Amino acid sequence: NHKNPPEGAAAENASGHSESLLEQISEWVSLLEEHRTTPTSRLNLSPAHRRYLEGTANWHLKLAYRLDPGDAALYEILHFTAMSRAPSAEAAQRVAESLAATTIAHALSPQGGLSSALTGAGAAINLLNNELQTGGGITVTREEMLRHWELLTKCLVRYRQLRAEAGAEGWWEAIPPTRQKEIGAYAALVQRIAGTIGRKLTALEVLKP
Repeated sequence: NHKNPPEGAAAENASGHSESLLEQISEWVSLLEEHRTTPTSRLNLSPAHRRYLEGTANWHLKLAYRLDPGDAALYEILHFTAMSRAPSAEAAQRVAESLAATTIAHALSPQGGLSSALTGAGAAINLLNNELQTGGGITVTREEMLRHWELLTKCLVRYRQLRAEAGAEGWWEAIPPTRQKEIGAYAALVQRIAGTIGRKLTALEVLKP
């Protein structure tokens, strides 16, 4: 019997449904970062005005992410801006953990589609990358790294299961070819990085050979 695709799979059929909003947010955040670090800003914003604009941009970004927590670009921008503005390495790690937890929970839920599963895998990769960096000022246990590796593995398994179902049930063909290519390229990238991290964790004896 033909089954309906996961609810999140409907989003795969719309190529760039939030692209315009995302581009605006990305440009806005980039502009604010540029003027914050450039002494001779043509905008000549007052500190209060700059804080207002930054707060507005951040609010729009968080709203867009809440509407679509499976969007990889939204997640990565929010992750980057939150991490870069954290007052300490410990605070940055807490922010990353909280954001990743939400992203991964959605990825593994019935509502999560192909892209959501890959976004969840990317969130787990970000956590592991932070933990594998030396001199980052954070303390991480073997158990924490192993837990994040298991979440990464679950997200990749979820992606492969959905991709197999998409082909078997015929709804992969309903996704525009450009979007198919994007999903495939992102999946290849995520799986390649996961392989690199897996080898590092094995070398550190977090994982068994």
